[in-house]
Amino acid sequence: MRYNGKHMNRLIKNYAPLFGRILLGGFFLWNGVQTLLHLPATAEMLTTAGLPSSVFLATLVGAIEVLGGIGLVVGFHTRLCAAVLAFYIALVAGFLFNANDAAGTHLFLQRMAIVGGLLYVVAYGSGRWSTDHT
Repeated sequence: MRYNGKHMNRLIKNYAPLFGRILLGGFFLWNGVQTLLHLPATAEMLTTAGLPSSVFLATLVGAIEVLGGIGLVVGFHTRLCAAVLAFYIALVAGFLFNANDAAGTHLFLQRMAIVGGLLYVVAYGSGRWSTDHT
């Protein structure tokens, strides 16, 4: 079967936002679950980053990631979830940025790429396959 450009554009328009949301949301869902499963280690990591060591703060971080990830995957309040996660990742990138370290710079740029993807979701919505239908 041969695909014409119009058919391919329709496929991309219908399914690319879904797969993009699954990848972005799955990333946050996985990280959030790992954070909640290892609360003492997360609290210790927050201390090394210069933040107060707090199981409450670690739980809050895990909850933001899990709930935001689920929202992105299923397309529930997608723009809000993407905006909250973009703000959260921008804060994390700012707190953990180390310009004197090549690995730190690399992680900062990766986090900014994730923020860019999330801002794209904020701007254009969840796509056809979601509970938002935007």
